Amino acid sequence: GGRSLLGSVFPGSLCFYDRAKHPGVKGLLALTLDDAPCRRRDGDFCMVAEIQELLREFDAQATFFCCTDYVAGHEELMHDLLRDGHEVANHCPADRSYAGEREDAFEAALLQSEGVCDGLRAAVFGQESTPCLDADAASEVPAARWFRAPHGRMSAPMKKVLDKHGFTNVLTDCYGNDPWIGDADYLAQTMLDHAEDGSIAVIHMPERGFREYNLKALRMFLEGLRARGVRVVSLSTLHREAHRRVGAPVAEPIEESLAASASSWSVNSLVGEARLTAWRTEFHKACWTAVNTVGTRSVLGSVFPGSLCFYDPAQHPGVKGLLALTLDDAPCSRRDRDFAMVVEIRELLREYEAQATFFCC
Repeated sequence: GGRSLLGSVFPGSLCFYDRAKHPGVKGLLALTLDDAPCRRRDGDFCMVAEIQELLREFDAQATFFCCTDYVAGHEELMHDLLRDGHEVANHCPADRSYAGEREDAFEAALLQSEGVCDGLRAAVFGQESTPCLDADAASEVPAARWFRAPHGRMSAPMKKVLDKHGFTNVLTDCYGNDPWIGDADYLAQTMLDHAEDGSIAVIHMPERGFREYNLKALRMFLEGLRARGVRVVSLSTLHREAHRRVGAPVAEPIEESLAASASSWSVNSLVGEARLTAWRTEFHKACWTAVNTVGTRSVLGSVFPGSLCFYDPAQHPGVKGLLALTLDDAPCSRRDRDFAMVVEIRELLREYEAQATFFCC
């Protein structure tokens, strides 16, 4: 079950609003689009107008997480989105991970990106209003500042900076892995399968010749939601409805009962070990299924740059018919030899005339 795992996988991030704690989210789903508006300045490649028309057709609102290096040349399109009731949010200047940045470097990038978002808001609303919530909503619900870590990767320095400036890192419980899977039908169905009351859906901005299939996927997703009677709203609207009707604390991201800082909670203390093991198993099975759908080797270079994952027989014919076996965490986590299975592994390798490399802790 996807939601049951999110708190442990992404501690401190907002992935959804739980209807059990926030009844106001019944029938609502927040739609977010990443990497807005377009990687190229040439308007022929930009599909913001098509997305805007699609959202109008379904009377849907969305939050556009902007890579702000992409905004130049597309300002008027972004202004039109804001006039239509959509919102912009911070996705850093560039489409790359910032998890390896020093605290001061990330802080500069965050504030630079937020400055671009503020400029878009000011051009439309006539004021530099950093909170995403409007004035009427802010009278009931404290304003929120949204951020999404590029590539979903967070670090302790990033979290410290976000807390300092009052940002909430927003992830998702409704996602089809569209950067790697170009099947619009699969993407739409996967997102519909995961869509629940209070979900936060993510899809990446389509461009002509790049992820263009996401326009079709988004249409199918919106059709499915409309058939269910789900109202598609911006992230700030979902936040407002969650808290205005319930009166629950606003500052705490909702991730089931697992929402706590990484330093203060233990998953094993909250759920039984057997259930946790089963959840982890299903989660990893799902991840590997998604990777294998795309083709494992084709994605490894981008997922693990600079690491050796295999030898390509096209470049190294000598590896034909060969496979390297490695075993991690050798030899045993306990000193008591009754628990060690090195001997059994050695006998098994002898039986099959196999050699291995043991990576030792």
